[in-house]
Amino acid sequence: EQILICGDDFVHHGDGIFLRFLRLPHEGAVYADTVHYGILIGIGGKHILIPGDCATAHPRLAEFLKDVTVDLALLNFPWLGLQKGRAFVKKTIKPAHVIAYHLPFEEDDCFGYRKAAQKAIGSDGILLWDPLQQITLDI
Repeated sequence: EQILICGDDFVHHGDGIFLRFLRLPHEGAVYADTVHYGILIGIGGKHILIPGDCATAHPRLAEFLKDVTVDLALLNFPWLGLQKGRAFVKKTIKPAHVIAYHLPFEEDDCFGYRKAAQKAIGSDGILLWDPLQQITLDI
């Protein structure tokens, strides 16, 4: 089954799960014209947020989440590396659990992003940074 996502806010329900897509601006001026959606997944009364490559700490995402309890946020690592991103996560998203991804592999990390992400996330989350890494998380 294929679903066409269109508009600013699109919801799909099925088999005990809902998918809510929100059109959000892509991070970076060079991608200003790139269509981008974040997603909130609801399953079993829990909410999983994946804003994808959304502009860090964008007000539209804050409005989207104002009445939502986020149990798990899957975030690109810049959300943790940038002060405005960390503040937004702590004050607005307020997830019970955080997983950061989109990190370079160790052999490709010429700018020290892995070390910075590890410092930023501390013991408050999990980093996905190894090939085919798997985790088990009880949310």
